[in-house]
Amino acid sequence: MTWYNGYGLMAVYTGSELTSLTELACRNFWYGGRLTFPGKAGETYYFQVGRFWNDSGWADFYLEVTPPPVAGFWFDPGDPSIFDAVQFNNSSWDPAEVGIETMAWDFGDGATSSDWYPTHQYARTATTR
Repeated sequence: MTWYNGYGLMAVYTGSELTSLTELACRNFWYGGRLTFPGKAGETYYFQVGRFWNDSGWADFYLEVTPPPVAGFWFDPGDPSIFDAVQFNNSSWDPAEVGIETMAWDFGDGATSSDWYPTHQYARTATTR
């Protein structure tokens, strides 16, 4: 869900009666943003939208499937040899603002890592064909 234009807040609840709802997520917005929650097919959800400081105006409300994270990285040095420890830098992005909980690196030589910014030294220099 996205809130635009102004200062506001949004909350999402689930339950069968208004008097006994369970809050799933809540967020304040300062000039737009997203509120993400774990929605399930067949569930009923209630949304609460509010404004700060008696702010008036309009708001757009979108209910969308959460976009997946976008994986990205870069490394240094750019042309490493067997004498270099290669520093891998995570530049992944989470457009849904849910948070990336785990990281999995596969260096292509049997070595792996779950660090956010791993360093790896290769045993041999790559050859081109």
